Amino acid sequence: MGAAKIFGLDISEGMLKNAREELTELGIADKFELICADMLAGTYEAPEKVDGVIFCYVCETFMNNQEMVNAAIIQGKKWLKDNGYILITCLPWSPNQPLSVFGTIN
Repeated sequence: MGAAKIFGLDISEGMLKNAREELTELGIADKFELICADMLAGTYEAPEKVDGVIFCYVCETFMNNQEMVNAAIIQGKKWLKDNGYILITCLPWSPNQPLSVFGTIN
């Protein structure tokens, strides 16, 4: 794994516990700092600027409108180094109500 350190942020201590167990089994737990916090509350400050922010299944789990997605992206941008990236992985709620997360947020 090429990263020196990876921060994992989740609102659920149970999910972080599962992650710690899996990372330990893989022998890479020392590369990760897992933090229990609500990034959407706007009160979490990253310990340092990062190369990338990945939102994995956050949109369909915690967000119910485009404004929430935009707020999350803006929050994620605060943590990025210059030329950093944001990756969003999500599945639409239904074919009749897709969530658009494509576009530019300045």
